[in-house]
Amino acid sequence: MAARDAEALVALSHPEIFVEPASTEIAERAPYHGHDGLRAYVADLQEDWDEFDISISEVREGPRHIVALGRVYARSGGAIADGPAAFVVEVRDGLVVWWKTFRDRAAGLRHAGLES
Repeated sequence: MAARDAEALVALSHPEIFVEPASTEIAERAPYHGHDGLRAYVADLQEDWDEFDISISEVREGPRHIVALGRVYARSGGAIADGPAAFVVEVRDGLVVWWKTFRDRAAGLRHAGLES
C-alpha cells in the first residue's frame, strides 16, 4: 500500500473486494468496490498525497478478521496526517475480500472481536 502499487494489491484481493478507507482533512473517502475501485483508491492516494507511508507494528488474528496495527504518515504540501491506525481485513480463499481502516486502534480490535 505504501508503495502505491495498485497491481500488487489487486493480486492479493478478491475481484469483489470492498475497501473502507479512513478520511482525513485532505480527502473525504467513500468506500471503493472491486479491483477497479482498488485501483481508483491508489490513484486517489497518489493524487492527494506527496508522501504516504504505512508502518505495521503488530498483526493479530481474530475469529473472522486479521488486524494490522500500525501508523499512517501522509503529507500534502504543508498538511500532515500522522497517527495510529488499525487495518482490519477479511480474507477468504487466500484473498482479501474486505478491508477497513480505523483511526482508532481499539475500535479496529473491537470490530475484529479482539481485546485492545
